Amino acid sequence: MLKPVQLLFDFLHGPAPAGAKPVPLGTNLNPSPFVAAVTPPRNGPIAYEVKHSMRRRSLALEVYRDARVIVRAPSACPDDVVSRYITRHQRWIARQLAHFETLPPPRPAPQYRAGEAHLYLGREYRLVLCPDRSSKIVIAGDELKVSGLAAADPSSTESALARWYHTHARVEFAKVLAACHAHPRFAQHPLPALKVRTLRTRWGTLCTQRGMTLNSVLIQSPRECIEYVVFHELCHLSYRGHGPRFYRLLSSVLPDWEARKRRLESTITW
Repeated sequence: MLKPVQLLFDFLHGPAPAGAKPVPLGTNLNPSPFVAAVTPPRNGPIAYEVKHSMRRRSLALEVYRDARVIVRAPSACPDDVVSRYITRHQRWIARQLAHFETLPPPRPAPQYRAGEAHLYLGREYRLVLCPDRSSKIVIAGDELKVSGLAAADPSSTESALARWYHTHARVEFAKVLAACHAHPRFAQHPLPALKVRTLRTRWGTLCTQRGMTLNSVLIQSPRECIEYVVFHELCHLSYRGHGPRFYRLLSSVLPDWEARKRRLESTITW
């Protein structure tokens, strides 16, 4: 069972070195009351923050696209232990930061005015607002039409589109999950229950008891990227971590997973 408190999930960076914690990609997290900014002398240009929590039992790394590096640590973890942990994974952190530099500039945050571009399954649609018509949201040609009270103001449009994306995500994700699970490599595992949520730092998670959770924002990405996320999660039915055996399995069921991963990173930037 993969619990976030034990192992932060992110598969955007490929295999990590032995002992390294996976690094989630995301936007700003809620500030913690236990934060210390540290730059160890032997850590070169890599600065990092330490965020302590009484709930944590182990150390974990987070690397973000804006070059922030965060270490999550138990509340009683000594500073020198954290420093050694960072030093041990310094090269890996540097690789993640270098990887982010190769990505295209982040897409601007979506706006909810008429004429703005919005993504659905990897395609861009122009937002059309029709407040004087009956309430509905539909795709027509290259237009995403929002009608009725949902088109009255940007806040209403944003809320209505969030609900629309979530509803369509449940339908599309269920189709992708069923198709991916049909692969012979997963025949011995029951089909995981599916949940769709808005996650801030992860594309998805899998727990053998609670099923698979996918980020609703994935509905904006191409189907091949959704398949990549689902295949990645299904591989966790066999291997909990992200070691060599995990990536061998992922490569066997989805040989082009790295290309799909990069397309996902280029399509949706948080």
